[in-house]
Amino acid sequence: AHVERAIVGSTTEDLVRAAPRPVLVCPQEFRSPRRLLFSYDGSQCAESALQFCVNGFGRIWEELVVLTVTEAMGESFPFETELGYLSTHGIPYRFLVEPGRPAEAIPRIAERESAHMILIGAHGTHKIRDYLLGPTASHLIRRSALPVLVVS
Repeated sequence: AHVERAIVGSTTEDLVRAAPRPVLVCPQEFRSPRRLLFSYDGSQCAESALQFCVNGFGRIWEELVVLTVTEAMGESFPFETELGYLSTHGIPYRFLVEPGRPAEAIPRIAERESAHMILIGAHGTHKIRDYLLGPTASHLIRRSALPVLVVS
């Protein structure tokens, strides 16, 4: 079963990488999301994911949890424009900054926050490093028990 999951995971990952449009990767059971966890790192892909989500879905969920995960907690995050964008569109949200590595922290925080779906950009701020080391999006689509919406 482990080999089968790795092969299916590889195929799914290839599809997500090649897709010119957002891809929703779901476990066998899917329920309509009420709380969405959005991993936001300030990258262009994350910006596109935010716009896609707001313009495509509006307010189908009860809450958007905007999460920034950082290994250096002293960093500042000038995301006022993005948070203003959410407010302008009437999107209910909470903004969290959490320590850790994104691939490990996102599933843990999604569970803690009782999220029903994870939204993530296909690439972070370092496309080459992400590709060579395995991006957070790849890790999440392979391991998450929740649906993961990946936006390029």
